[in-house]
Amino acid sequence: PPHVIVTDVTGAFAQFNLQGPRSRDLMQTLCPDTDMSDEAFPFRASKEVALGYARITVSRITYLGELGYELQVPTEQALHVY
Repeated sequence: PPHVIVTDVTGAFAQFNLQGPRSRDLMQTLCPDTDMSDEAFPFRASKEVALGYARITVSRITYLGELGYELQVPTEQALHVY
């Protein structure tokens, strides 16, 4: 029979939020191999991308009504990303 296994990974990731009208420009500079346009990265989309030496998960989301991104970063790479 099917079953589910739940694992707490809270300590494995750090979260950064990048919000505001110029957040896309900064994300495009930081992640040049990823198309950050509205068409390629619509609201509520999530993608795994390269940011420097790190592989991170980026979600396009906002809590302010402005353009914004939430970055989930492996803890051991958080300082590098910051």
